Amino acid sequence: MAASGEWPLIVIGGGAAGVFAAIHFAGDSGAPVLLLEAGSRLLQKVSISGGGRCNLTNAEPDRRRFAAAYPRGEASMRSWLRRFSARDLCRWFEGRGIALKTEVDGRIFPLSDSSQTVIDALQSALVEEAVELRLRSAVQSIAAGNNGYLVQLRNGTALHTAQLIVATGGGRTAAAWASAMGIAVQPLTPSLFSFQIDDPELRSLSGLSAPAALSLPQFNLKARGALLITHRGLSGPAVLRLSAFGARHLQRCGYRARLQIDLAPDSGEQELRARLLELRQSSGGRSLLSIWPTPSARRLREYVWHRSETPLDLRCSQITAAQQTSLIRNIKHMQVQINGKGPFKEEFVCAGGVDLAALDRRWPESLQHPGLYFAGEALDIDGLTGGYNLQAAWTTGYLCAQAAAQRQGSAAKVN
Repeated sequence: MAASGEWPLIVIGGGAAGVFAAIHFAGDSGAPVLLLEAGSRLLQKVSISGGGRCNLTNAEPDRRRFAAAYPRGEASMRSWLRRFSARDLCRWFEGRGIALKTEVDGRIFPLSDSSQTVIDALQSALVEEAVELRLRSAVQSIAAGNNGYLVQLRNGTALHTAQLIVATGGGRTAAAWASAMGIAVQPLTPSLFSFQIDDPELRSLSGLSAPAALSLPQFNLKARGALLITHRGLSGPAVLRLSAFGARHLQRCGYRARLQIDLAPDSGEQELRARLLELRQSSGGRSLLSIWPTPSARRLREYVWHRSETPLDLRCSQITAAQQTSLIRNIKHMQVQINGKGPFKEEFVCAGGVDLAALDRRWPESLQHPGLYFAGEALDIDGLTGGYNLQAAWTTGYLCAQAAAQRQGSAAKVN
């Protein structure tokens, strides 16, 4: 136990990054550590990850491809994953008796399909490593002090620590603290959101999905995957990926942009023209709907035909050159107007935070303030869906702990 108000390390934030950092610092250094959480319980975001099943990480084996799933932070994550990878994380949980499973899309979950399994393992590790936990302990401010950092709680308690890890999530708190201490931050920006489309006819198809390639030509951004039509507009993996990589572009333009949709991503225009010509010659009496190259709901095809101003009852032998051009253009290059983003409650990730250029390349330690670390969503790192954001939390929390333990060991030798 540390002396009253004096700690070798304080960790602020009881999410995945903060808890993981506290566990590993205590285990590696043997020194006391205090974990402060403003809420009434730990790991609240972990509890709802993956729909309550906890998508721990992703099974992508290639480190470069793994790092490419981070629209912001790719270079840092590529380096840091060498030190603590998804495989290392799986070994850690399996070493604590947690069976894991990998689903066909690469997402890794506990075999129990319950986030409580993960939470129980982490809480047990906190107890085993004798981490002191204080819930309902909101921090008012942090400041550099003599030989360490001053942490002022909202209840009036003042604490001093030789080292400090800030892991308060993706809100404004960590960014405000860092900025007040002269550390560069990137503006906070919503990421992973759906697109609002003011097209009642399109929104009437809510629930339908189709493979698609999407692009925002004005930003030179592209994404491919399943496209889901919702009662507000468009969502699904392709939209979420595009919104993540275009997060700052879209924020700057007020979430108003032209979206181009390719509903036949595996077929070129010439292939579609050749298919139509073949049908005209061999089966001219067939409906034009039969030229669609991929399985899709009839209602979606009818919507495209309507946009092309092509009668639904038209036969292949009856189509004019102008109608053919319009039809293929709408299959391959349909344009819709984005009029906004999905409401905030749908967003699980926020881009922005402490600028990575202000940190040591080896680990997330401030260059200006040695012994001050930032982990998880406090950093300007955000990933796509699929376990990447939690992996960033585990990796950065682990590296903060390693750096703090190393500094603690050096200080102990000097003393």
